Amino acid sequence: MKKIYECERAKEILNIDGSFGGNQDWFLETDTPYLRKVGCGVIAATNLLIYTSMIRDLDLFQEKLTKKSYLDFSLEIAKALKPTPIGIPYAFHMNHGIKKFSRDRGITILPMRNSWTWNYESCLEYVMSALIYNSPVLLLTWKHYDKKFSYHWMMGTKLIRENGRDLIEVSSWGKEYMIDFRKFYDNFSLYKAIMFYL
Repeated sequence: MKKIYECERAKEILNIDGSFGGNQDWFLETDTPYLRKVGCGVIAATNLLIYTSMIRDLDLFQEKLTKKSYLDFSLEIAKALKPTPIGIPYAFHMNHGIKKFSRDRGITILPMRNSWTWNYESCLEYVMSALIYNSPVLLLTWKHYDKKFSYHWMMGTKLIRENGRDLIEVSSWGKEYMIDFRKFYDNFSLYKAIMFYL
């Protein structure tokens, strides 16, 4: 039996001139081109905050979404996130930046703590909970079975459960990809993170 959990209107809300969410390559057109190499966390956070602002009618981002308005917003977020020379390597670094950015604008966005045991079923339930609440899921792994996602933040907006497989649709590099969540979970990596905000 097929089950789908997804954020409402994610593809509509995050449609930026035909891209699904932001693209790190866009930073090459700004005064901060170094973010092209270390800005995947900035892009993931920008996608998350734009979607959250629009779906919940928060006063974070309410402009017409264009590439320019997206980049302007992402550069403001980058100031709060402060990527290191290796980007945003840990969940607490991401949490600190997102909370600071929203708090400075008088808005409270709370990370949902994953205090459960780290096993496949509990991670999957955490993802399902996020999507049920219309909250995108941020995913980080230092090592991924597909090299383009190694040391990389992605934002998931949909989970498809069918025939014993769990696939997460993610936004990365302005495109949509389907990630096998079992492979994401089972693949050895020194560090992984899964997080969402309410």
